[in-house]
Amino acid sequence: MAARARPVRTYQTGQVVVLLRWTTIVATAILTVFVLVRYPSMPQRVPTHFGLGGEADAYGPRWTVILLAAILTAVVALLAWLSGKPASFNYPVRVTEANSQRLYREGERMLAWTNGAVWLLYLGAVLAILESGSGGVVVVAGLIAMGIVLIVGIVRMLRA
Repeated sequence: MAARARPVRTYQTGQVVVLLRWTTIVATAILTVFVLVRYPSMPQRVPTHFGLGGEADAYGPRWTVILLAAILTAVVALLAWLSGKPASFNYPVRVTEANSQRLYREGERMLAWTNGAVWLLYLGAVLAILESGSGGVVVVAGLIAMGIVLIVGIVRMLRA
């Protein structure tokens, strides 16, 4: 069924998804403000790439931190907005009247949790740039979370 011909969303978003969506937005705003406040005290050259061991192996100008913050803030905002529009998603199964609400709910959940994983990646990148020893661990946690969210979300959609 084409996205514009799909059934209208009728279910109410769960409290956990609403809380996750807003928590991610607020946490992203706080992290972005933190980056902006710390920006003047950052060195002129900052790490821009890290090897598998977590050691910086490339450096770039300080303004790349602002670019990172802008891109990831925009991604989080876009994913939060899109997660509320599940009728427009692509699904791994055909959307019918019978399964539409279950698919929409699972699609919305998956995108909200994906957004949380994106925030973890953002936090890890900021920590790594500020040369905190935990940055690499947080990035790895974000990548693992992203993989788990996508696998669980797709399986749940296939079962819807």
